[in-house]
Amino acid sequence: MQDLRYGCRQLRNSPVFTLTALISLGLGIGASVTMFSAFRAVFLRSLPYRDADRLVDIEKIGDHGYTPGNTIADLEFFRRYAHSFQSAASYGYFRTVTLSGIPDPADLWVRDVSAELFPLLGAKPLIGRTFLASDLHSDAPQTAVLAYSTWQKYFHGDPGIIGHTIFLNEQSYIVIGIMPQGFDFPRMGTAAWLADRNPVTDPQKTYGGIVARMRDGVSLDQAREEVNRLTPALLQKYPPADRHFRLKLYDVATQEIEDYRTAFLVLLAATGFLVLLACLNVASLLFARASVRRDEFSIRGALGAGRARLMGQVLTESLMLAGLGGVLGIALAYAGNRILLTLLPPYLRIPRLEQTHLDFEVLGFAVLLTFVVALAFGIFPALELSSARFSVSRRHSRTSTWRNGAVSILEIAATLILFAGSILMIRAFVRLVNVDPGFRTAHILTAGVPPGHASRLSRPQQAQRYEELLRVAQSVPGVEQAALTSYLPLGRVRVQLQIDLPDRAATHYQVDFHAVSANYFSVMGIPLLRGRLFSQTNPNADKGAAVVSRALADKFWPGIDPIGRHLANGLTVIGVVGDTRHGSLSGEPVPEFYEDYEQYLGPAVGTTLVLRTFGAPRSVALSLRQAIHRFDPEQVVENENTMQATVEQSIAAPRFYTILLGVFAVIALVLTLIGVYGVASYGTSLRTREFGIRMALGAEREQLIRMVLRQGLRRAIVGLIAGAIGAWMLARFMAGLVYGIPVRDPVSLAIAAGILLAGALVAYYMPARRSTKVDPATVLREE
Repeated sequence: MQDLRYGCRQLRNSPVFTLTALISLGLGIGASVTMFSAFRAVFLRSLPYRDADRLVDIEKIGDHGYTPGNTIADLEFFRRYAHSFQSAASYGYFRTVTLSGIPDPADLWVRDVSAELFPLLGAKPLIGRTFLASDLHSDAPQTAVLAYSTWQKYFHGDPGIIGHTIFLNEQSYIVIGIMPQGFDFPRMGTAAWLADRNPVTDPQKTYGGIVARMRDGVSLDQAREEVNRLTPALLQKYPPADRHFRLKLYDVATQEIEDYRTAFLVLLAATGFLVLLACLNVASLLFARASVRRDEFSIRGALGAGRARLMGQVLTESLMLAGLGGVLGIALAYAGNRILLTLLPPYLRIPRLEQTHLDFEVLGFAVLLTFVVALAFGIFPALELSSARFSVSRRHSRTSTWRNGAVSILEIAATLILFAGSILMIRAFVRLVNVDPGFRTAHILTAGVPPGHASRLSRPQQAQRYEELLRVAQSVPGVEQAALTSYLPLGRVRVQLQIDLPDRAATHYQVDFHAVSANYFSVMGIPLLRGRLFSQTNPNADKGAAVVSRALADKFWPGIDPIGRHLANGLTVIGVVGDTRHGSLSGEPVPEFYEDYEQYLGPAVGTTLVLRTFGAPRSVALSLRQAIHRFDPEQVVENENTMQATVEQSIAAPRFYTILLGVFAVIALVLTLIGVYGVASYGTSLRTREFGIRMALGAEREQLIRMVLRQGLRRAIVGLIAGAIGAWMLARFMAGLVYGIPVRDPVSLAIAAGILLAGALVAYYMPARRSTKVDPATVLREE
């Protein structure tokens, strides 16, 4: 208690030191705790499955981008022969349905699942129940299990919905259960699960996903080895043309988040650098105070205080300082989490990131981090002060100067590593933003039109309905031109179809596919490179016609005119158009082909209206919705968005990483400059008498300032060299996070080094200028 009271007095009597140390510690600990809580929410939080690490997803991987689907025959094969699996179940591919009977009909993504799925996952509903075998009988009422988000959004969390009827595509379903928050198997965005009652007529033609639970004691590698051993036997059950695939097992617990791991580890490392800088800052301040307090500790030692007693006093003060910094850091982390969740774009679909919050585990991490930080910056000043004696030698002064210089060098080196990474991310992001997507983005409005009850219409009726929708959209005031497409570039949906080439061996290719109206290319500004486009006046003339992208033509017919070439699917190439980016702006254009929407009235996700407007695109959104509702009051219109916003949303993840790393880099720069300024200020204060004597002997003030700047420049250059080596060695961890720029980019390193060097010289100049204002006469009188 005596040490605590004395430590409080020491901190209270040194407000500048205390405030500087607390700000440094608070920023370092706060950023680390914020990032750790986000990392924990995404990667460490337990999934709503029983023993989630025992679950695997089984997929087929084909040649040439062809990805055949799993079949019921595969499921039965695994159940019979794969002894690594305790059980296996199937689930359907996503499809969209229209939820009606509510004030504003909505489009939902649903999955048809087997009765074994939920027991296999070990997932229990929040209320109600999951499917029973009886729910799959054709004569039983249709049933649905809702996701927690669907229950909250459309039914306001009313538990009375259990047992009540809802309408999906105008068919009645009884709600039997609500799954807990966070359960969204197999992908984010799943709104409901329906009992799979589709009859299996051909097990080798009935497709779906397969999830399996491994037996206790079986590792993922062992399961993969067994599946690879069984694959040849499975291939023999298919015709020769369908045997071009292999099987791959994915860990369900990490499948959705694996793509984000590298970025989050880089951000965690960045906050680690902030903690290091905070420790170095506080350590330099403590060393400076130690020089002032050497006489105090020498006297206490002479009066009988043992070394352990003196070290305890210094460590107590360090723990108090770290504790206050930890409290400030937790407060900043709480604010940081709130800001993170507030500013988090809804379209940034990183799984479970929205669950970031401070809980007991995160607070435990904060307490541990505070304790480690206290020891890190307190142990060396404690060792030095506890060994203090009355004789204060010139050697100690030199040691102090060398030590403070070493701290500055370490700070500059660590900051350069973080700052260079941030500059690299910024330059790469700027380059990514300027990538040409291959289509027009200005004055383009898009709107999703799910099929709803229209999915039950015949093909001629569907074609007529789409024509009427197109006319309705075209008649909206402010619309210059309207078109239809099955899905948007850079959107959430991607459709691929299997194609075969007559002039090649029996090989399947998986190619991106679009069903579009004839004027789609004109509206989107996709140029025609060769041949012709679909006819706008005679759609029947384009039966069996296809328009291909340049990437597809170059891949399959390099150096050959593709016009008139055939796809084995019964399609003939009539034109070649420019490439567009679909998966992401950072990816290269992929082969794709287009078919007139009247010839192909899939896929199940409905269609998307693409409108070119005279003015601001969003100004016609309300009029479009009203016009379509007048045409069909039950027709859902959703996701009205501009094409420019769609492009921006496609780069939300790299923007998020760049902003966070940039914020951490700015904090690191501020901490470093504070630390360098503190060391420089302390060093020049010890030389005040020297400067006074030099000026009395004829030295100019500018000469003294240049002398201090030369010393600072030497330290800064050593720190920059060390940091450049570190940045060069650690650059490989940035692979996959930057686009269009090598991770070992000398330009980014030079920019970061230049900014840091300029800041360091300013930090050395300010105390040097102040110290050289001393009056030489006053110094000589004191001597």
